Amino acid sequence: MFSKGYEIIEQEIKIIENRKYTSLINIENEINALKGLSINWVDYNIFLIDIFSLKNSKKNLIISIAVGLLFGIFYVLLSNSFKSRKIAIKK
Repeated sequence: MFSKGYEIIEQEIKIIENRKYTSLINIENEINALKGLSINWVDYNIFLIDIFSLKNSKKNLIISIAVGLLFGIFYVLLSNSFKSRKIAIKK
């Protein structure tokens, strides 16, 4: 009774295994070609790093807080005005 189902499943597995994936084969060939080349993809030189001091960090922090506060207040005012309009339209 179940043997037909198993046979069909086995046939489907064989069909999937015998498929030719040409795009995958092309990608594998490109990867293998790149492996054969000696390419230095990333070159880190620790001696080329520039180090500088953040003396204005307090000033930057205050400016960031002020700008964030202004955006927050602006957002709250806009959202409240839209909510009040929606309530007025529903009445």
